[in-house]
Amino acid sequence: MHPRRLDLMDARNVLLVVGKHDVGKTTFIERLLPFIARRGIPVAVIKDIHLEGFCIDQEGKDTWRHWKAGASIVVARGNTETDILVKRRMELGEILPAVGPADLVIAEGFKELHGRKVIVAREAADLAEMEALLTTEDVLWGIAGPIVESGAYNGHLEKISDDASFDALVDRLEPLAKQRRLDRNRLAMPLEAAGCKLVIDGMGVDMKPYVAETLKNVVLGAIAALHWNVKVPITRVEVSLGKNGGDAGWVAGVEMNGNPLSLKEFVQHSISSVVLGYVATLNLPEPLSVTRAGEVIVDIA
Repeated sequence: MHPRRLDLMDARNVLLVVGKHDVGKTTFIERLLPFIARRGIPVAVIKDIHLEGFCIDQEGKDTWRHWKAGASIVVARGNTETDILVKRRMELGEILPAVGPADLVIAEGFKELHGRKVIVAREAADLAEMEALLTTEDVLWGIAGPIVESGAYNGHLEKISDDASFDALVDRLEPLAKQRRLDRNRLAMPLEAAGCKLVIDGMGVDMKPYVAETLKNVVLGAIAALHWNVKVPITRVEVSLGKNGGDAGWVAGVEMNGNPLSLKEFVQHSISSVVLGYVATLNLPEPLSVTRAGEVIVDIA
């Protein structure tokens, strides 16, 4: 069975770093990130973890108790970080809108997907296993890891090991990041002076200006990839979130200039997770609560 194709609309600023377990993928990304940072490119890293029973949350902690009591999304806001916990395994396409502010995404370990790839290998057998998964939808941008460092690799792929080769890789990544930024700005600029309203279960929520501006940016970041085929300036965006009944979670609707967009289910889940994750951090007036809410609307105009 071949890997699934990642929708090119979502994947155009994504580099997949693939390889077997414990071949040095994280080490490769750790070396790559400073070269990206020097160019001033905001970058996100998404790591796929297959460890049995892996969970950042801990049984008995408050966040775990919230989930156990029925919350589908739990947000923990600390002094140095904010964590959004979704209690299910999400597809990469669902996660991407959550890192909307990043111009570039490095995805580690998603060997089942197609796209731009760097293969990290320890020996020839590792490389052969990754090559067996390739199709014409893959674009190989290089090979790295111990197989290159040891001098054992003599194939045709671009070898990434020294500073010059890392810089060359970023030269190829930078245009993807710039295009992503242009796409996001094309959506955000006409709405720069727009206001943002939040309505929960039919009740308007008063927000301080900086809170409303942050919510607006969260929403625009979450839907940035959706406006690619909208040819006119966008002057109004409405995101409506509603419960789908049972344990199916939330569904999302997005309108641009009053025109509803057709959204895949995973995109709806992703937008819901991002927007509700931020709304859950707000100090909402009683009796409003994201956990108990049935409808959340964000109107930007």
